[in-house]
Order: sequence, then structure tokens, then C-alpha cells
Amino acid sequence: MINTQEVRSTVDGIIVEVMKSSGAGRSRLGNCQSVEPQMQLKDFGLDSLDIVELVSVLETKFDVEVSDDVFEAVKTVDDLYTYMSATLAQKAALAQKATPAQLKAS
Repeated sequence: MINTQEVRSTVDGIIVEVMKSSGAGRSRLGNCQSVEPQMQLKDFGLDSLDIVELVSVLETKFDVEVSDDVFEAVKTVDDLYTYMSATLAQKAALAQKATPAQLKAS
């Protein structure tokens, strides 16, 4: 299972990656030395397409599905850390309960 520090580091990297590919994000990235937990996601200057890209990269990297409804409630980077950590913990718990036959089928 991935630990909290790995989640934070990976999420930070994904945010920076999406910001670099975003026109608005590029200008904001120059003023931002690092991604901090208290930062508001809206403050990164990402538009709705950038948010879709952020969610897509998170889903691919962590092999999880991110609900649009839940993601709308995520306001800060720390909220995102918490959400991804909880989602990964739930995924790990379900995997531990799965039988070998169920794991082969997935």
C-alpha cells in the first residue's frame, strides 16, 4: 500500500505537471515555489479542462475512479491528499478481502 508521504509527493507532482501544460498554470507556476497543503485548487488558475486533466491523471496514476461529485467538494491541496489517501486505503482493504479467484478475474 502507498503511504501518505508518497500520496502527497505524487499528487504534488501531478498538480505541477497539469499546471505546466496549462496556459494559465504556466504563469502561476513561476510565482509558486512549491505546492502547499493549504493552497486552494482554484488558486492554481486551472480551468475546467485542466481540472478534467488533473482528475484523469490522478485516476491513471493511482488506478482509481474519482467521482465528479466528490471531487467538486475538494477545495484545497490537503483535501486532495485526504481524498486520495482514503480512496487508496479503501481500495487496499477491498483487495485484501478479495479471494485469489476474484483477483484473477479483475
